[in-house]
Amino acid sequence: MEKLVEQAVEWIKKAEKPLVVTHVDADGIVCGALCTITMERLLKRFVLAWCDVFTKKIADNIAKYNPDLVWIADMGSADFELIEPLITKGIKVLVTDHHQQKSKWPEHESIINLNCNLYGIDGGTEACGAAVTYLIAKQFCDPATLSPMVVIAAIGDKQAHRGLIGLNRSIAKVGMDAGLIQQHTGLMLFGRNTLGLPSALAGLGIPQINTVEDAINFLGRIGLVARRQDGSWKTFSELSNEEAALLRREIVLAMYGAGLTQDQISHYFCEYYTLPYEEQYLKYADEFAYVLNACGNYDRVDVGIGVLLGNKNMYQAAMNLLKNYRQDLKNIFEIATAGGVKYMDHVAYFVLPEGVPPSFTGGVSTKLLTHPVSKGLPIVVCAKDSKAGLYKYSVRLLEKHGVTIQDIARELCVRVEGITGGGHKLAGGFQATIETPVEKVISAINEVLKEKALVA
Repeated sequence: MEKLVEQAVEWIKKAEKPLVVTHVDADGIVCGALCTITMERLLKRFVLAWCDVFTKKIADNIAKYNPDLVWIADMGSADFELIEPLITKGIKVLVTDHHQQKSKWPEHESIINLNCNLYGIDGGTEACGAAVTYLIAKQFCDPATLSPMVVIAAIGDKQAHRGLIGLNRSIAKVGMDAGLIQQHTGLMLFGRNTLGLPSALAGLGIPQINTVEDAINFLGRIGLVARRQDGSWKTFSELSNEEAALLRREIVLAMYGAGLTQDQISHYFCEYYTLPYEEQYLKYADEFAYVLNACGNYDRVDVGIGVLLGNKNMYQAAMNLLKNYRQDLKNIFEIATAGGVKYMDHVAYFVLPEGVPPSFTGGVSTKLLTHPVSKGLPIVVCAKDSKAGLYKYSVRLLEKHGVTIQDIARELCVRVEGITGGGHKLAGGFQATIETPVEKVISAINEVLKEKALVA
């Protein structure tokens, strides 16, 4: 990889009309920030673009703009057939990605394909797109200042279930050593700094605490004063050390009482990471990633990048987007859990309401996967993208399903004409033309899951 990084650095230095294209999720937004920092360090004028899906229309627009270098980050690995015409046109293509390729790319003097999977680094667990992009950006900037961004990206990409590993962890250590990242171990809570305790505990998913009401009753039973003087709920970060220890102890006892083993209980604990020099809503890396995803879901990657670069005005804009995002997700979940989720024998699926941005499919599918409404089945969430002229499908799996996204992708692309996509081991997505019936795609996924279950 080092030789390719060196070559990429030379390409970027010599580029006179560079174009950056990145993805719209937290990982892609961090990639966009890293590319921006790189270009700014070189005092280069450049164009930054972003998209949810790399389509032929995107490739045609790149060709029309005719840059001398296009840097595609957090996407591109599965899209060689769309990238090849750019190379033929004489455009140099640099890809920094962590997604699986559908096939081997040919060697070409106008391609740098910096994909971690090609070098024995698992792009689903050990390296996010930002980790790969960081390898280039750190050549132009203090690596320690970039490290927190990669941690945010890795967490946003669901690569820190119990803690960071692989290249992600190596990069995080750079920031820890500089005092820009702090590592902790504790309950696998989301919203330590922003959600009231009952909401945070309800999201933990432990037996006996499945709802906010359950959590309120639990806090009362253990005698924890969880309200502020004005009656509002404290966040976990506001608890004293003694209160936090009491809460952890009582939760563990409750899990033992529910019959969980020590090994099962351990899965409710994890490493988590804080960024001591950030604003309130950004101090916890998982919550920072959530803010970036909110920006991306409304196609405001520019706002997310601005927040990463410390722009105060963009921070306020991001807080407004976050407020809307939470409300929209709440509304969507009310629809999903009130009969919106449909079922086939081996899969649950949900079609987003008309008008909801297709970028919401990833976040909604991730949350529905472990929700009781999915009945333990793989979940597919789809949405119509009228602008791109296609349907977008996000698929989420669990290890127990005994199948991978790659398994589904191989079969689906054969069985349904015009469908493309892929992803990581347990999370990925597909695109199909608007003319392809949703039921046809879901039925094909159901059949693949059925066949894999029979083999298993």
